[in-house]
Amino acid sequence: QTIKNYRSILEKLEKVDNKNAEIVHQLIFKLLKDEEVHLKTFEDQLTSIDSTSKILKISIQSVK
Repeated sequence: QTIKNYRSILEKLEKVDNKNAEIVHQLIFKLLKDEEVHLKTFEDQLTSIDSTSKILKISIQSVK
């Protein structure tokens, strides 16, 4: 959900034309990229666990 929220915020900020919005956009973009790395790391960890984690894998797929 955090990734979706960050993407939504970025879309809104792209419509604002001022220096503050640009700075906030850069910050949110960095946070988004960090969250994507966290998700990838978590996903990689899940693949090392057997099929008992199917529910979590399905949840991760819904974020992408």
